[in-house]
Amino acid sequence: MGNLESTSSQNINEGEILNVGIVGCGLMGKRHFASCQQLPGVKVSAVIDPYVERAQELAGDSGARVFSDIGDALSAEPPDAVVIATPPGHRREVVEQVASVGVGLFGEKPIALDMGSVQAMCEAIDEASVVNSAGFHLRYSPLAREAQELIAGRKVAHVRSVTTTSYYVAQDMPLWYLQRQHSGGPLLEQSIHMIDMARYLVGDISNISAIGCREQKSHLPGADSEESMVLAFRFECGALGSHIDSCSMSEFNWEVQMFGEDWRLRVDFARNRLSGWFEGNSLEKDLAKGDYHLIEMEAFVNAVRQKRQEVILSSFFDAGATLSTVLAARNSLDSEGEWYDVSTRGE
Repeated sequence: MGNLESTSSQNINEGEILNVGIVGCGLMGKRHFASCQQLPGVKVSAVIDPYVERAQELAGDSGARVFSDIGDALSAEPPDAVVIATPPGHRREVVEQVASVGVGLFGEKPIALDMGSVQAMCEAIDEASVVNSAGFHLRYSPLAREAQELIAGRKVAHVRSVTTTSYYVAQDMPLWYLQRQHSGGPLLEQSIHMIDMARYLVGDISNISAIGCREQKSHLPGADSEESMVLAFRFECGALGSHIDSCSMSEFNWEVQMFGEDWRLRVDFARNRLSGWFEGNSLEKDLAKGDYHLIEMEAFVNAVRQKRQEVILSSFFDAGATLSTVLAARNSLDSEGEWYDVSTRGE
């Protein structure tokens, strides 16, 4: 999708208040609420959650109206944009309702847990021609932008990415993050960011294999996700890739490394650092830490105001391709490493 002729009857001129509805009042709902409050010309006008007490707590004294259902909120007074931060298995119906009234929408990642839902949401978005954005906030970081500039025109031979969290060690997250039924598990909850970044920098992945285990915290009640995973994959450009994930390390790591004939580049999102080697010259560069959630939200509300889809770095359609990739990896996990084609078997 490029420039959009939005079906919304609302026309938000420069300088007018842009009203935003927040659906889902958990961790990411709170974060996006805070981001909207920091943006000039933006007001959270509605907070929606089936647990009304939680919605009332988030709304506080902001003046936002509280609803238990997105349908009621849209019927009362449709906002100009809606931010969807529900658990991923509960996003399809919300997206379809929001798109049906011509309102721009932002959805947290992963946008769904199955490709059937992705197809339905993308069809609704396409039919309504609404501005849409998915929550891969690292695409908006200066690290990603500079990495693109550094590797422009260079042939990539291999990509290696890493995700480590303390989820199984410190249990410092909601339990549903470790439950496939609700979050998709760490593969879809955290590793998806590095797989998406690999796609963003190098291109689409054609096929993938994955193995996993759960050894150190196998007794954790209620959790059914892998503790550690190793993925191998091939890009459509011919480059090979690998990814490791561990939820049993106290140090947080998020990084992508790329290698070519006479160069290498490490993009370290945990430390905001670029390092590498290019034609015999070393590179070490620390970048200022930024609030990439705020930056992506600013891009979204500006896109809604200007009706310009092209300024969005991750649409629902592109996020669907990333989801297809990690779902193929999950299928491979379940078949103990069988290779899966991303385009036909990531369902």
